[in-house]
Amino acid sequence: MARKTKASALRWIIPVLVILAVTAVYAGVMRARSNDKNSVRYEFGTVQRGDVRNYVSASGVIQPWKVVDIKSNVAGRVEKLFVDLGDRVKAGDLIALIDPTDAQVAVEQAKADLQAAEAKKAQAEVTVQQQKAQTAARILAAQKAVESARARLAQAKASMEAQPKLTVQSIKQAEAALNSARKAVQQAQQTKAQLEDQLAQLRDVTIPLNVETVESALLQAKANLDVAQAEYQRQRELFTKGFVAKSDVEQAEAKLATAQAAYRTAEQRRRTLQKENDLAVKELEARIAATQASIEEGEARVAQAEAALELAKQNRYQDDVRRQEYEAAAAAVKQAEAELASAKAEYNQILVRQKDVASAVTQVVRARAALHQAETNLRYTRIVAPRDGIVIAKNVEEGTVVPSSRASIGATNPMLQLADTSRMWVVCSVDETDIGQVSVGQKVTVKVDAYPSLLVEGKVIRIDPQAKVEQNVTMIPVTVEVEEPDERFKPGMTAECEFLIEEVTNVLTVPNEALRESDGVYKVMKLVDGKPKEVEVEVGIAGPDVTEIRSGLKEGEQVITKIIQPEPEAVNNPFGFRPPGPRGGGGAGRGMR
Repeated sequence: MARKTKASALRWIIPVLVILAVTAVYAGVMRARSNDKNSVRYEFGTVQRGDVRNYVSASGVIQPWKVVDIKSNVAGRVEKLFVDLGDRVKAGDLIALIDPTDAQVAVEQAKADLQAAEAKKAQAEVTVQQQKAQTAARILAAQKAVESARARLAQAKASMEAQPKLTVQSIKQAEAALNSARKAVQQAQQTKAQLEDQLAQLRDVTIPLNVETVESALLQAKANLDVAQAEYQRQRELFTKGFVAKSDVEQAEAKLATAQAAYRTAEQRRRTLQKENDLAVKELEARIAATQASIEEGEARVAQAEAALELAKQNRYQDDVRRQEYEAAAAAVKQAEAELASAKAEYNQILVRQKDVASAVTQVVRARAALHQAETNLRYTRIVAPRDGIVIAKNVEEGTVVPSSRASIGATNPMLQLADTSRMWVVCSVDETDIGQVSVGQKVTVKVDAYPSLLVEGKVIRIDPQAKVEQNVTMIPVTVEVEEPDERFKPGMTAECEFLIEEVTNVLTVPNEALRESDGVYKVMKLVDGKPKEVEVEVGIAGPDVTEIRSGLKEGEQVITKIIQPEPEAVNNPFGFRPPGPRGGGGAGRGMR
């Protein structure tokens, strides 16, 4: 019975003890909560070592270092585009192809014009050379005639002057003159016979042999031309059917042009040979004629010598004859000199022909220049990148007809735009109150909104001399070069630039919220024995988040950054509700107030 009573007592005692324990715990918690709500609370910051940066901030737009407009130097249809927006290219990369058909036709026309000009120049040179040879032969003959006439004049003069003095010796002299004249005639006759033999040799052997050689060369050139023409036609037909490459057709065309030039040269040589042969025959005939004249003159001298001898024998009736001979010789000299002057005047006509050659040379130069320009225009149909960069604009598509930029400089839109992003820069607008802290060469930290954690170094490269007003605020444009820009930086992005004014590293710092300032004296509050205590500190550089502490605190100490005031009394209810009302606040600015 006792055991049952004890067991029954335990059954109700244990629950009671549990209830009492829970009640005690609840009461303790409620008291603690009540104490927390009715007391001041603090937020702390730690005195620690770190870096402090003081800077001026300004925003701007990222721009590439260089932007190049890509235009076409020739007008035509865009046959192929090899790049698209965002593509990176290297200098020399093929980026577009203009239809080269018109440019190729212009090249072929220029080549034909050059060949025609060169042929005309060669013809003019040959004409001048032939006229030079003919005129030179005439001048040579005239010079010889002058020399001969002057010799006769001198002889006649000597005879005229000596005649009065001749008495007995006149007969001997006349005999000697007669013998001399006869020998001269014999020598001239021998010379004439030799020249006639040379003329016969030229007509019967040399000329036929040269003609045969030239005709053979012409026939060979014609055969080569026919072969080249047939081969060119065959290659064109094969190319039309797609059996051969265009280069084979061009090679056959080049061989055809060579064969045509060789054939024209052979024809020209045949015409030139005929003129050379005629000139050689005329020259020998002229020499024979001159020799015949010499023979006749010699025979005349023989007759004169015979007459002189006869006259000498008939005393001195020859004075008048000698004088007449002298006058005749003088007239002959004048006539020979007039012929020489006429030949030299004809030589001056060669200068006119040489001007024709010069004109032909000029035409060749012009034709070569036109060919060079046509080939240049053909090369211009292949548009290549002038420098490394990225395509940032594309204003044409395949099939677009574009004008020549050289025909309307500045009036045409670019086909493409390349941006050099190997170097980038930002133009920032710095407030005039801060510009005194910015200088060329100053370090700058650049960041963009899209990548807040991405920080890139830069430097100031230019401060504009002219301010501008933006929304009634005077600003100074400042250009910042981005050193080693990240590939995530895109032209046109908004960038924030922090212009470093001063910086210290590895110094004691506290959060700016922990500082209070009064009359230039800075203080912080820290807990000493559970109670806040003000401590005066010496500050250094102030950054946006922390400030340098030079004295007054030690590393690791806790300082108060925020004081939370007690809340209003809570309504006593088991659910912990409290009436609405304002809560406690915190600090603001550089430190607590």
